[in-house]
Parts: sequence; C-alpha cells; structure tokens
Amino acid sequence: MSKNKYYTNRSVKISLIRIISVPSSLLIFLLIFGHTIVFAQESFTITNYFTQDYRDFPMMKISIIPPSGFPKDTDQAGFLDPKDAAAIRADEIKLGAHEAATGFIKKFDSTGRNDSLGLKLLQQFNFRINGYEALLVNVSGIVEGEEYLQWWIFIGDKSDTYIVKGFIPAKKKNLLESQVRTSLLSVFFEPDRRLILPGTDPTTTSTSSCSCHNQK
Repeated sequence: MSKNKYYTNRSVKISLIRIISVPSSLLIFLLIFGHTIVFAQESFTITNYFTQDYRDFPMMKISIIPPSGFPKDTDQAGFLDPKDAAAIRADEIKLGAHEAATGFIKKFDSTGRNDSLGLKLLQQFNFRINGYEALLVNVSGIVEGEEYLQWWIFIGDKSDTYIVKGFIPAKKKNLLESQVRTSLLSVFFEPDRRLILPGTDPTTTSTSSCSCHNQK
C-alpha cells in the first residue's frame, strides 16, 4: 500500500454518508483544552477499556464506540448518519504511527495551515491512548461545494497506523462535533488481535483477542 494513500481525499465523497459514536468521559479532555490550545504539543494520556459498546472496523485491529444514531454501514467499513450526511471511516497504512503523523502535519504550510488538497489545519493534539502514540487533528475543507469539518485520529505502533476520520457538515457542527470527536477518542487499538474473516465460525479459530465484527 502506498505511503501517500492516506494523504488523498478521493474517498471522502463516498464516506460522507457515514459516521460513528463516542464515550462521554473523554470529552472532558477536549472541553478543557479544545478552546484554549491550538496546535498543542504537550503529551496527554487516555486509557480506554474495551466494553460491549465497542464496534469494529472489519478486518482492522481497531474498534470505537459509535455515536448514537450512527449505525454500521452495510456497504463499506464505517458508520454513517444519512440524515445529516455525516460519516466515520477508517484507513490502514503500513507505516509507523510517529512517521505517519509527522508526515501528515508537515504537509501543511506554516502560514495559512493549508495543504495541496485544500484542507486547512485548525487544531492538533498529541497524546497516548493505552500507551500507543496518537495524534488528533481538526481540519476543514470543501466537499462537493459544501464546507465540511473533519476530525482525524492517528494511532498505531512502529509498523502500522490506523486513521479514523469523522466527516461533519459545517452547518451541523453544534449538533454533531462533540459526539464524533468523543467517538474518535474512544478508539481501541489492539495490535495482537487475530482478524477473523467474515463468515468464519469464531469457535473454530483459536484467539484470545476481540472478535466482534458481526455485532450490529
């Protein structure tokens, strides 16, 4: 897989009809820092505990708690809110988390904080989730003539990075932003998870890791 795949937004239009949900306690993190720190560089720590509320991205080693009203998409991996044209999607790249996050930030110029695809970097937060390096960014851009706010979270280890992206129409900011952001912060990365192909009987597969791909 190309290292530059996650830099493109070619899948954004397909993703816009989809999204995910979030745990409320983590919202405190951004309520405290979200309005006072822009481009924060301090290191914070979040601990997430896997519960029955988590849902997987099929064939990926991450799970999140989708927001209320964001069912699992039956066509593509992710969650969506068709009513508000909002979505949550995930990508995987074969690149260390630090390298992937640093490379993404370097794409933006130092003056307008814009990249070559028209995205504008609004905020960034560096921290760790369950001991794994993570980067949360807030960007904005125009999609099919409409302004969208996007929250992206990067998380992974030294060899793999997952990027979970939340897409929100700017006009729905007050309604959806806190839910989507909190959902991304609920991310549970499990590098030792043994992936089970759809349709496989999990009782025939030896694994001690999570296997909840079939949950609705």
